[in-house]
Amino acid sequence: MKRPARAVLAWPMTFACAILAGLVLGLVGDGAPDILSWALLGAVPLAIAIAWSRRARSAPSPKGRSLR
Repeated sequence: MKRPARAVLAWPMTFACAILAGLVLGLVGDGAPDILSWALLGAVPLAIAIAWSRRARSAPSPKGRSLR
């Protein structure tokens, strides 16, 4: 089943926009914009860590399978 490009690229584009906004806020702002910048830039590694942990929990165990 083929998914439309909009569905495939929705999360990567969201993260790209968050990173760009975080970088711009970090460069031009002081105080509260710096805090928002850290939050936006930290959201991407947090989302990756959550996705990895969910994938690790849902992956089948390799017990009984040979590595050869």
